[in-house]
Amino acid sequence: MDQNRADDMYLNMIEKSVKNLDLFVKNIVNYYKNSRIEETLSEINFDQILDENIKSFDGLNGINFAIDISNLSPFKSDDFRIKVILNNILSNAIKYQKKDNPEKRVEIKIHTSPEKADISIFDNGIGIQEKHLPSIFKMFFRGTHYSDGSGIGLYIAKEAIDKLNGSVQVESEEGKFTKFLIEIPNSYVPSPQAAALR
Repeated sequence: MDQNRADDMYLNMIEKSVKNLDLFVKNIVNYYKNSRIEETLSEINFDQILDENIKSFDGLNGINFAIDISNLSPFKSDDFRIKVILNNILSNAIKYQKKDNPEKRVEIKIHTSPEKADISIFDNGIGIQEKHLPSIFKMFFRGTHYSDGSGIGLYIAKEAIDKLNGSVQVESEEGKFTKFLIEIPNSYVPSPQAAALR
């Protein structure tokens, strides 16, 4: 190996390590905020949150995103925690794509009603072994040797979902797909005038 190639290899390793450390620090900050900060309610703009999240990720080359948002009702929740949930689960959907798959796909469906938001995030990546499914929300758990993350992203997402009195289910088949199904209660309360018009 010539010196230039060796230098490039070491620089790439350093860059990767710095990015991993940066992500770890962000996750720790989010974990602290989620555990300490009181819930702050505001109307959620899912279009804006998803647009910002997707633009913030590296390694999007070749991934097709299909986004379907159906806002049948104003949805109110904690903006910070909604962002953490979507960011951490989308991060996994992107990170664990199959490198040799020419049709990488991530599908996001969000449906809001007066009672709740139903969120579905599907990817056709490497999937999760059935034996690992009960453990994926445990702190520091990593279910695959492909992972170079910290193992706390899904743990923090689950903590945020719990803080919002929501629920999450996971369906997956190794080598084929993973799908997260999330329900978050709607904290929106219409004004007496708006309620009278219904």
